Amino acid sequence: MLADLLWPDFAGQAARNSLNTALSSLRRQLEPPGVSSGAVLIADRFVVRLNPEAMTTDVDDFRTALRAARDAAQESERRRHLMTACDLYQGELMAGYYDEWITDERAELADLYGHTLSRLQTALMQAGDVERALAYGHRAIQHDPLQEEAHVALMRLYAAAGQPDAALKQYERLVDILDEQLQVIPSAVEIPLNTAVKSKGALWTAFVADPTDEGDGAGAWWPPAYTKPDVALNHPLRWTWTPATSTTNDVLTFNAANPANPADREFYFMKGL
Repeated sequence: MLADLLWPDFAGQAARNSLNTALSSLRRQLEPPGVSSGAVLIADRFVVRLNPEAMTTDVDDFRTALRAARDAAQESERRRHLMTACDLYQGELMAGYYDEWITDERAELADLYGHTLSRLQTALMQAGDVERALAYGHRAIQHDPLQEEAHVALMRLYAAAGQPDAALKQYERLVDILDEQLQVIPSAVEIPLNTAVKSKGALWTAFVADPTDEGDGAGAWWPPAYTKPDVALNHPLRWTWTPATSTTNDVLTFNAANPANPADREFYFMKGL
């Protein structure tokens, strides 16, 4: 089976001879004189594989760190293992190879990495380590620039760090990326109204002109001065207010625009507080 897979153009015996030659070459390289046969390369009539006791891989170390984070008894220990896992991930598995088993494993590892970055940002924020959380937030966007949740998480981190302008710039990047790559606008966004953000003053807004409007700012971001600073007051039904509970902050959610309704396309995001 393996011989036929690796040498599909060879007849049965010729393919098997090629496999035997390849295995002999591998043994000479992996098991030089002084290393017992089978210590590194295990091969018989049914299987060819590396001895897991003789080697390590970054993939195995990555999964081991995730298991350790899952089983950690202390939050500090959990954060340490999550950081180890994130730092072990150095990019796509075997980039440039497209065998089915590779693409499936590659996708699974990429999803695990993205999820781990999200967990780590939350853990670091809970520990008060905002700067490090921001660093991993940027890595999450580098990993998947089209992932809205990663951009929103970074915006929330900026808000918690008292940097509302940086949060807006991140949102503008998200708008540009989604428009360029997918020709869509972002979905509804929630911004926690915690003390660090409330202390910044009045509500700022950013909005987009109706693309069919021939007037000022048609089809683009309004200038920083904002032509309609009272836009939130003019569209009160577009906001959903969720009061704080014992475990959450106050939250304002802006409901995503409905492209089918011309009157609903003009304004869709708050800049900050």
